[in-house]
Amino acid sequence: MWTKSSATNALKFLARRHKLADTITGTDGITQDEQRTAIRNSLITIYRDLERLDGPSDEPGDKENIWGWDSARAEAIKHLKQSIPADRVNIYLTEADRNLQILPSNPSRTPYHYWCVARDLQILRYFMSLHRPDVPLPIFDIVDLRHFNAFVQRFEQEYVLVFQIGTRGLANLFAKTFVKIWMDICNKCRELGIQSISPTSLLDLLKTMETVKILKTVFYAYLFLGDPHAGEAVSLNHQYRMAAWLIELGMNRFIIAHEYAHIVNQHDGSREKRYDQEVEADRSAILLMLESAAAVTNDPVLPFCGAHIAVAVQQKIAQTVSCILDQPFTLNGYPSAFARTANIMGACERCGWLTSTMESMALEMLSFVDSIYSLIEPDLLDTAKRGRPLAKLWLGEGL
Repeated sequence: MWTKSSATNALKFLARRHKLADTITGTDGITQDEQRTAIRNSLITIYRDLERLDGPSDEPGDKENIWGWDSARAEAIKHLKQSIPADRVNIYLTEADRNLQILPSNPSRTPYHYWCVARDLQILRYFMSLHRPDVPLPIFDIVDLRHFNAFVQRFEQEYVLVFQIGTRGLANLFAKTFVKIWMDICNKCRELGIQSISPTSLLDLLKTMETVKILKTVFYAYLFLGDPHAGEAVSLNHQYRMAAWLIELGMNRFIIAHEYAHIVNQHDGSREKRYDQEVEADRSAILLMLESAAAVTNDPVLPFCGAHIAVAVQQKIAQTVSCILDQPFTLNGYPSAFARTANIMGACERCGWLTSTMESMALEMLSFVDSIYSLIEPDLLDTAKRGRPLAKLWLGEGL
């Protein structure tokens, strides 16, 4: 329940964050050509994702309409109807509309990103409501300041949940490129008649793959241009696109579910309790994400893997950014990616969700992520050494 004072303080906090994003010194790092590339790639991504719901279309439609508030809201409705009862859809939409109306001015907030976050948050909130009678909707928004993925800030009885502007784009492009690399390696192994591949041989194969170079452009665009979509994108067939979508669903839903778990569990975010509260949030988040994913797929393996990938990629980016800024990387009281993986696995096992296939696939994909990123990070660091500054996105205050 919003109170006047807590909601006012929460909105003032958001307004300060948005204002700070506009006043950070440093380069945006993105040229007009790169910006046009980012917009074009974003639109292509949206068109392809819409095909999953509406089927292929010869005409992609009006670009301005895709970016409009009405069309973005309409797409959110389709996703909500896939996952929650019809009588909840209008209620949840009205709440998201009300949230949008009270938010301060924010140039980083686009219709597509806002409604993607709104729909996922409300879907997760519905599944949480099946277990707890009173599940609040926090004030939520998109921000353009340095943090990783998302975070929660508490103001008395009110919470603010904010998401980094690049999080969803990275998850989308990473999932698609990762699936392409993964399947190309699997097909190559089948051609060679081998059941498994050594780490050295895997690295040798990865070094020759054009898709690894494409993924490198995505990380480059995220770190140095502030927009993952300024990188390149792969084209996938329907089967691969569905696999990528399920991994992306797991990545995005887990990120949102983790922050929402902090709210539901009434965490105070104190430094002394941080580790335990993060562990509890991960446990709640993985179960909530899997329950919501079950509404759209009978196979939890790829969403489960997506959650683990989100955790791994988050820490890898944090380490790279710290290195570029010549700052020591510290966990600052948070659990490591390895500890989080073990915690997530344990939570699923205790609740009967974990299968041997889920466990083995997640661990194999994590090893795969390590190998791919080991080829990407040196070039990112070399780019920084040659004088390319990080995008403004990474130069604001941390948590």
